[in-house]
Amino acid sequence: MSNGKRDKQQYTRRWMHNDCNLEQCFFGDHLIPDSDLPIAVCESAKTAVIMSIKNPAYIWLSSEGLTGLSIDKCKSIIDYDVTLYPDASFYENWNEKAVSYDFQISKDCERWAKAGLINDKDDIADYYLNKHPLSDYQIVKIDPDWNQEEYNNIFKNK
Repeated sequence: MSNGKRDKQQYTRRWMHNDCNLEQCFFGDHLIPDSDLPIAVCESAKTAVIMSIKNPAYIWLSSEGLTGLSIDKCKSIIDYDVTLYPDASFYENWNEKAVSYDFQISKDCERWAKAGLINDKDDIADYYLNKHPLSDYQIVKIDPDWNQEEYNNIFKNK
């Protein structure tokens, strides 16, 4: 949509497949085996991508929605150091899961919303983007097959 939000109407259709066994995973789940960093779980894939730039001290995963912390998804991270980062006003929704899986949970968004630094239902990326926009960062290409000048020319990142 033009406001940057997803069109939830398109998700209202239900498809039924008798021969399909769909097992969903966290957005970013594939990054876990290649790292020894602690794991941070947020609600939105957009937030996970932004936070991987803003705070690379974690592997950022997305539950893909408020109700996305399912038992099947959480099996992949149960043995890791995990911190949940719920959106403002949704701490209680995720706290029960945090306790049952022995995950840590952050109250940062609750505090920031109470202090007026972010709006109700905003997330950790909103706070960081308000503080330091992505335009403050220089993107550096590290692909060994390309040199930086070639990358800058292609993406006009001079």
